Order: sequence, then structure tokens, then C-alpha cells
Amino acid sequence: MNETLGACYKLDPDIDKMTWAEADLFCAKNFGARSASVTSPEEREFIRTLTGNDKSWWTSGNDLGTVNKFAWADSGKLMTEGASSLGKNAPNQRCVKLREATLKPEATPCNEMHNVICKTLI
Repeated sequence: MNETLGACYKLDPDIDKMTWAEADLFCAKNFGARSASVTSPEEREFIRTLTGNDKSWWTSGNDLGTVNKFAWADSGKLMTEGASSLGKNAPNQRCVKLREATLKPEATPCNEMHNVICKTLI
């Protein structure tokens, strides 16, 4: 939990990797949460303290509603933090992960397998 960020995060690097849809469903079923939105550099750095740098993690970011308009599934708000280059690589990159090493957002196919981090607002 991070009271400054107003959120509680749930993650376990030992849980099997899953697709974007499976990750979001996992968060909802197990924690009443969604896959995490990462809306500031401060939040990304806090998540880094929880996760380290060696794994990729699903976020709730996607453009499944409107192509090339990436939004957070948990709030519906358009992504701004690191979103300018999302979706420029290939048309099938519709979901957003935090990539290894930098934990910066990266659009990727939704059926790839990544770790899950869940987030609820407090």
C-alpha cells in the first residue's frame, strides 16, 4: 500500500505469467481490483521497489476501445505517461506492459504472457 499514491498493489512474481485479459480477470476475481495503471514517474518508481527490473508486468493500459487511443482500463482516462510512442510499431500491439529493465510502458500483443500487478484505490 502507498498512501501517498492512494493505492494498494498486489503482486507475486511466482504466479504464472498470463495474457492481458487473464491478468485483468485475475485481479478482479482475487482482489476486486484491475491490472495496475501507472500514471506518474513516482508511481513507476514505487512499483520498481516492489517488482525489481527483471520482469515485464501487465498494466491496465490498452487501445481496445479505439485504435491508437490508449487508455487505462481501471479509470477510462487516456494514457499520458509514456504514451506518445505506443502503438506505432505494429497494428496488433493493443495492450500495454511495463517492459523489463526500465519499467516504461510498451504496447505489445494482448496474448503475450507477462506477470500481473493489481491495483486498487484507497
